Amino acid sequence: RRSLGELTGDLDIWTATSTGTTSTFIDVLNGDIENNAYKGRFGFFSGGTAGNLYTTVRITANDKSSTNVTFQPVVTGATVSGDVLELYNRDGQGPKPEELHRVINACIQSVSNAVLTEVVSSESTFDFDTPELTIPSTWRRFVAVEWKDAYTEDWNAFEDGDLLVDRYARTVRLENRPLWIADTNTVRLRGYTPAPALSSATDTTLVDAEWLENAAAARILLRIATSERIDKRRAADYRATAQYHMTLANTLRVKVPLTYHGGGWVLES
Repeated sequence: RRSLGELTGDLDIWTATSTGTTSTFIDVLNGDIENNAYKGRFGFFSGGTAGNLYTTVRITANDKSSTNVTFQPVVTGATVSGDVLELYNRDGQGPKPEELHRVINACIQSVSNAVLTEVVSSESTFDFDTPELTIPSTWRRFVAVEWKDAYTEDWNAFEDGDLLVDRYARTVRLENRPLWIADTNTVRLRGYTPAPALSSATDTTLVDAEWLENAAAARILLRIATSERIDKRRAADYRATAQYHMTLANTLRVKVPLTYHGGGWVLES
């Protein structure tokens, strides 16, 4: 989010230098600026007081003499020294922090067919009389049914030709000799899940960060360039910068890891 804000020229970061209130934030290093210069910006609490974290507020005023901003709605706890407030919407065109998050996740989704994570299902005891197994709903691809050798404890995969896979119902049925081999033995499924959306500050992704930043920046800047509230001259500048990041993202696309190399069944939603 911060990298995206910097790439789009839309981010200032304030760090509180003393105690404020539930509606004011003080930073003597950054707050010495003309009155109301920050009015209309979106603030996002990204560090400090736990109860305020990840809350978005709108700046209603800033005071040069007090080196503070006033915001609404009020937050849970009074701001204190060390709290971090990210400020967006420099030109009144957005985006809000929530939009940055949505765009980042949209870019992750756009490459999720390539960036897959190999997973296995929970183990279960196979019953000859109920040969149909359910493939987890979150999987993008199904690869194999494996059975555990009771003596060696090794996992062995059945041949694809002995599996009847229903990609729409998300089930797999064992057929032929595997029915007898698996009976009363422990089995599990192997497959792949798509790159997940990020939902918290501690979430991670396998998608390359540099590609992700530039791809998201291109989307954000293009959205601003097509806004009805921006004049043609500024729109042209935003459009040119969007094209720059789009070109760079296309070049960096090779850095997005291909974590799946074929085989198995593509599953339907």
